[in-house]
Amino acid sequence: MLPQGHKTEKRILIFAVALTFLVLLLYAAPWGRQFRAAGTESQQTSSGDTASLTGLAESAAVTAADLNRSGLSASQTTAASSAETDAGEETETEGEARLTAADGSVLPDTVELASTHYRQTDPAWADLIMQKDGDDIGTYGCALTSLSMAASFYGIDLDPAELNSALGDYADPVEWAAFAAQYGLLIGRQDSSLDPGSRLTDRAYVRDQVIRELAGGNPVILGLRLKDSGNTHFVLCYGYSYSAGSYSVLVKDPSTNNDYQTLAQIPDTWEVYRLLTFYVSDLNASGENAS
Repeated sequence: MLPQGHKTEKRILIFAVALTFLVLLLYAAPWGRQFRAAGTESQQTSSGDTASLTGLAESAAVTAADLNRSGLSASQTTAASSAETDAGEETETEGEARLTAADGSVLPDTVELASTHYRQTDPAWADLIMQKDGDDIGTYGCALTSLSMAASFYGIDLDPAELNSALGDYADPVEWAAFAAQYGLLIGRQDSSLDPGSRLTDRAYVRDQVIRELAGGNPVILGLRLKDSGNTHFVLCYGYSYSAGSYSVLVKDPSTNNDYQTLAQIPDTWEVYRLLTFYVSDLNASGENAS
């Protein structure tokens, strides 16, 4: 048997344990609910974050796919646009602009003016001396020979030897005005690179002017000069053709050294310094009847 004090302590201990157990029971349910709620919330948050990340990933994938599709579409559009531009440029630059006369009419596709092709080195006259400077035709007679070729178009059939004799002191250098006056011709134009505002150094300009003169029935004598040495040469332009969208000017070269046959064959080492035409006195510069 326990002493009375010990019984009291035992009752107190039992009461304290029971009270503690009761308190635990009272608070266990809320804690469990809170824990379960917290766990659920945590799961929801985790699920939400996972869903959110999944959504962002899917969105990013869709955006990337859209960007790729947009980029491809843009690339295709650019390619199509470039193709259209190229096609447009090809259409615009497919050929050179057709040249027109003063009245706006398009020039003929082909013009070829009949003239005799003389060579300054022909043995029949190559060694003949021209007056007044005393040079021989074979070496220095390109201007005289070109004039002989131009004269043949107008029915003045004088070979270089005969023209040399006919011009006398006006053969070397050639006096164009003296020839025109002697044979009833007029000088249509006598452009010089020394003229104010001259555009003879512009090959495209020269070619277009030559073509217009030829279309008007006027052969053209061109004076050429080597840029480095200053040596000169003359050729006759007697025709042109328009084909495959471009013009080609036909040339008769009195020299056999290079024997240029078209204006385009003459290299850029030469510059044009003289452009000369004639026409008969009862025709105007266009080759039409003056009335």
